[in-house]
Amino acid sequence: MSSNLYLREWGHVIYSGTAVGSDIKGNTIAISKVAWNELAIYASNEATKYQYIDFKNATTLRIKNFVGVIATSDGTQIEILPKISEQQLDEDGLKESRLVLWRMLKTVYNLQFLETSKATLRVEKQPLHEMLIYRFLKEVRHIVSRGIRSDYYRVEEIERFLKGCLQIGKQLNQPITKKHLFYVEYDDYSANRAENRLIHSALIQVQRWSKCEHNQKIIRELRSFFGEVPYSKSFENDFKLWQFSKQYRGMSHYQKCLPLLTLILHQQNPFTLRGKNKGFSFLFPMESLFEKYVAKKLNVHFSKRFKLTQQKPQKPLVENNNGKGVFMMKPDLVITENKQPVCVLDTKWKLLDEQVTYESGKLDPKKGINQSDMYQLFAYGKKYGVKNVVLIYPEWKNFKEELSFKFDEYLTLTVLPFSLAENKQNNACQSIFKTIDKLFENNRKRLKKSD
Repeated sequence: MSSNLYLREWGHVIYSGTAVGSDIKGNTIAISKVAWNELAIYASNEATKYQYIDFKNATTLRIKNFVGVIATSDGTQIEILPKISEQQLDEDGLKESRLVLWRMLKTVYNLQFLETSKATLRVEKQPLHEMLIYRFLKEVRHIVSRGIRSDYYRVEEIERFLKGCLQIGKQLNQPITKKHLFYVEYDDYSANRAENRLIHSALIQVQRWSKCEHNQKIIRELRSFFGEVPYSKSFENDFKLWQFSKQYRGMSHYQKCLPLLTLILHQQNPFTLRGKNKGFSFLFPMESLFEKYVAKKLNVHFSKRFKLTQQKPQKPLVENNNGKGVFMMKPDLVITENKQPVCVLDTKWKLLDEQVTYESGKLDPKKGINQSDMYQLFAYGKKYGVKNVVLIYPEWKNFKEELSFKFDEYLTLTVLPFSLAENKQNNACQSIFKTIDKLFENNRKRLKKSD
């Protein structure tokens, strides 16, 4: 039985012997016995490197903070969407969540598309993987229309007829029973090159994934053009060959296809999991996706004076008895000036609620920030020798204003909202830079006073 369900990250999955479906809030879904058993087996496997699902209790599974698609062998398809608000996951909530996720993936993975109102409507109405497949097929169609690139390759074969150059040494060593065969070497003009092998392999992959009839029709059409091209036996080697061939003329029309191809063939996405059944999962960790998204957006606005790095430089928290640094610290983002850290930023994918209250009704002065995060930022500030540390959370209706905390007279923490709305992102970046500039200016004044 085929069913399309949707769920927010950290949502719950239960087994239902009768009704299969999603609740209006997007927090719980009920699935069939076959689908439940497949997910339960994966959740109970502690050896799995990337665990995106676990048991909440004996009858409930919990999806962790991953987004994307999970499909099981009985046709159940679960679309997992980012939690960007507390509103119901109705038709409008689905559209908004899909658009936010699509924008983040476009930015992080350099998916360069010209967006139109028609394309936006398609994103709102289709699951993530169907939209990615559609975009990939569109790029492959462009390649086919411009011409599939072929090249000459040296081939060594045993043929029944003489072709090209006869390999005299090998021919003389032929046993008498094979004297009618020829060891030959010749140049063959063929489309069997790394780029085409990868594209053909991806077409086979997406044909298994897609449930959209429109996509399936295009896949069948495109596979006919790559019929004589074998599938790739080593994605890693063929991607290296693709990078090498970028310098050659006549390959420019292939390049736009590369980012989507790497996603489909799980070179950049380790959560594309394969098993013996017909199910699949195509998932992204939201913490990492948000961190990379913020870094990409901020980099666009950076001046030459400052440099933004991700998880660099790394510093040890302590040294052992031998003087060797241990417990390496890897902050999400570090701003450097003349190669010296001046500010450490950490991104947190969490809906921070500045209106959160205690049971007594009093406002929580911690504003919902985890105590462990405060310890982490304090350690960053002291070990990196900076005066300012920054926490960045996604903006939503209950967190729109900057928050400030003071560790001591030498270290301050600023908590900033980052808008996920496309028309507000430039303002969000500018707001962050204004705050950082203000912090730098305060530091300069403080240093002058101390002098």
